[in-house]
Amino acid sequence: MNPGIAADPVFQAPFITPPAERLGFLEAIRAIMRNPIEVWPQEFYRTGYMRGRFGRRTVVHVARPDLIHAVFVEEARSLHRSDIAQAILKPAMREGLLTAEDEVWRAQRRIAAPAFRQQMLDSLVPLMDKAGDALAERLKARRGQAVNVMPEMIRATFSIISDTMFGETREEDARLIETEVGGYLSSVGKVDLFDMFGVPYWVPRPWKRAGKLAVKRLRARAERSIADLRAKGATGGSLTALLMNASDPETGGAMSEDQLIDNIITFIGAGHETTSLALTWSLYLVAQQPNLQKRLADEVHAVAGQGPILAEHVARLELHERVLKEAMRLYPPVALIGRKVVKPMTLNGDALRPGDQVVCGVLPLHRSPTLWENPDAFDPDRFLPERSAGRPRYAWMPFGAGPRICIGMGFAMMEGIVLLAHMMRAVRFAPVDGHEVKPVVRVTMRPRGGMPLKVA
Repeated sequence: MNPGIAADPVFQAPFITPPAERLGFLEAIRAIMRNPIEVWPQEFYRTGYMRGRFGRRTVVHVARPDLIHAVFVEEARSLHRSDIAQAILKPAMREGLLTAEDEVWRAQRRIAAPAFRQQMLDSLVPLMDKAGDALAERLKARRGQAVNVMPEMIRATFSIISDTMFGETREEDARLIETEVGGYLSSVGKVDLFDMFGVPYWVPRPWKRAGKLAVKRLRARAERSIADLRAKGATGGSLTALLMNASDPETGGAMSEDQLIDNIITFIGAGHETTSLALTWSLYLVAQQPNLQKRLADEVHAVAGQGPILAEHVARLELHERVLKEAMRLYPPVALIGRKVVKPMTLNGDALRPGDQVVCGVLPLHRSPTLWENPDAFDPDRFLPERSAGRPRYAWMPFGAGPRICIGMGFAMMEGIVLLAHMMRAVRFAPVDGHEVKPVVRVTMRPRGGMPLKVA
């Protein structure tokens, strides 16, 4: 810490109040429908294991590093994504990287992996810098106002992923795509009773009609983009062009037309949402600590001055990285990850059969008092190397873990650091009096009612 800057008081980051006791069946159903993170009792945050029944299926919840390792690494091939998650994601992403299973997923992962190597990520930093500069200018124009920063973070990250997927994208096109993704998340992208009880997806769900239409328009947009690129010889540095020209190093096969569309939708949907939320929560947390904002601003000026933020600057913005990591610990964009057992396995001494469910509680893992000292406190310096030494590897997993860890993790961290640095260099944030902050899960974990902050 800069010795010339005073330490801020410790800020206890609010979230939900876990139930004192385990919920009964009907109470649990209501909690899952209302806000799934409200289903875990206080004891689960300490023990990291809970077993129950849902109809004829066993359901186990895990939030302990050794069990996370068992689920996501040792038994990765015994588990598929949960039926509820697939019901939410598959209508848009179909057989993309996030939703495909087994060899279909493995082949796509091999094809896509080169596009996420460090050299490729470094080449995208100018796009991130451009979006960060535009974001900073928009915020400076609103000094003295209370601004809902979440839509601003979505707009910035969306412009980056849109330009990454398609090359330079017109502002109006990016906003249209953003609107379609928002329509999907607010309609199809949340749990309903049909999903919970395994009702086939072909059974009509009138309440999801708007989301289905948004998906149809998104897929048509992706199809047009592929056709345009083919007409140009599939050249250029966009991620779509790279995927079109890539092949499986083991089989020589390429992605089919449908798989290209599936993955464009996957990267657009998943590629901006988590970063925008990590930034939204980061701004809320640093808004409570003006001295920390000064430290962040000093770091940007020391590393990049007033010029562009370059690829070689990102690794030197160490405090920015720690802030993002701590924000994702306290408010993980993906608060729970569901898996369905497809091969018999044993977990924590319990025998699980095909059809049983495993739910990884990322939020309870990240707020566990057995893993984290003062777990509700916002303390970015807990990610300093000397304080991280000895911490279990799977105590922090905002991007998942094991073979299916998010392929875009490096992209998301670089993007978050660049955008946060632009904002810390340009403006200051402060909380809005009277605004209650509560995280709510709708596929991802968002702040209910947005995130209004004063901009100065």
